[in-house]
Amino acid sequence: MQIKQAVGQFLYWLEVDRECSPMTIEAYSSDLKQFSAFLRQEGVEAETGAVAPEILRSFMGSMKGRGLSQQTVARRLNCLRSLWRFLNTAGLDTSNPCIAVSVPRKRRCLPTFLSAEECRALLQATEHSHCDDRELRTLAEHCCLCPSLSRQGQRKYQV
Repeated sequence: MQIKQAVGQFLYWLEVDRECSPMTIEAYSSDLKQFSAFLRQEGVEAETGAVAPEILRSFMGSMKGRGLSQQTVARRLNCLRSLWRFLNTAGLDTSNPCIAVSVPRKRRCLPTFLSAEECRALLQATEHSHCDDRELRTLAEHCCLCPSLSRQGQRKYQV
């Protein structure tokens, strides 16, 4: 089966049978286009049966070589796994090159917190002496929220 045809059926299945959101379908579509472009670039036949685990590993290597994160590489490989799982379940293909390829582990980082100086700056930013009623209400909300957030040890991206 042609990859283009397989991708079309897979995306249709995601939309109609699985009722995935348009954003999910767009993400799958983008990942599969990247893979198709890689196959063309490598001169690999555009057949599902022609894709071997070595090609998938090469695809992963090319993404790492372009500086893409492990999370992106893992997401794209999981997209390909979903495609082949669909093809196998629907009886459209019997091969599955993804079985022999392991998903890269996601890098885990410790969260970063606001420093004491950043907490002081955040609290000082809520101290204003003049403002209209709407601004006063918003300011009061911020004055209640900021100390609470700073004392709870919120991560930087949560503030």
